[in-house]
Amino acid sequence: MKTVTEFTNIEVKQAFSMRQSLLQNFRPEKKAVPAPTPAPSAEAVEAATATEISPAEPATQSQETSPPLETAPVEPVAQTETVSEPKIKTPEELLVIRQEERRIEWEEKLNQIKEPFLAQIKEKFKWSDERAAHAFSAVDIVSENNLVDLRIIRILKTDKEAEALPNHGKKVGDLIYVTEYYPRPGQEQKSDRSQDKNKRGRGGKSFGNNKGGQNFGKSAFAPKGPGGPKGPGAPKTPGAPKSNKA
Repeated sequence: MKTVTEFTNIEVKQAFSMRQSLLQNFRPEKKAVPAPTPAPSAEAVEAATATEISPAEPATQSQETSPPLETAPVEPVAQTETVSEPKIKTPEELLVIRQEERRIEWEEKLNQIKEPFLAQIKEKFKWSDERAAHAFSAVDIVSENNLVDLRIIRILKTDKEAEALPNHGKKVGDLIYVTEYYPRPGQEQKSDRSQDKNKRGRGGKSFGNNKGGQNFGKSAFAPKGPGGPKGPGAPKTPGAPKSNKA
């Protein structure tokens, strides 16, 4: 992968603040409503009603004396009414529709504040048009809650289509946005403890029959006599009958 550009924590915070300020002052564009057609004037109405309509010509004698044509009777066709029942959508379908509506609304807002955002950020950091456009897309990758721990945002370009994404990587078009964060104090201590635990497990003390350490199993604490744990020197079991010597 090839690095296209990158943004530090301070640069991302400044860009995020600019965008939030523009979104707060955002006003949706009003769609143009077509003007209603003007009503005709009273003079035009009077002129239209005053026009004379020529009377219809009288029917000729041949038409009056001609017998009516006989037509075959037409049987009435039974009409079947088909009423389509409204389809009730499931909560999952309604959720998908609502998410799509929110996504479209969000894209419309971003498209309307893009031009003023690019103008402000180019003036502040003296960036090129390409870098300013990358910053506009990078701000949309990270959330406001993660700005504190953010270290850097890298924009990569891959030459292979099926190449796996790196950790915290998100593909947008042909580019890959990778976010890197500082380790939190709790996570850093946890990682140090896990490393110490792994080190102690090798060659340290062992309380089982593990190799590489001192053995503290049951056999290590068992009293041993001259003949072993069960030899003549081993302690006798309490309550056992004593043998009578002759």
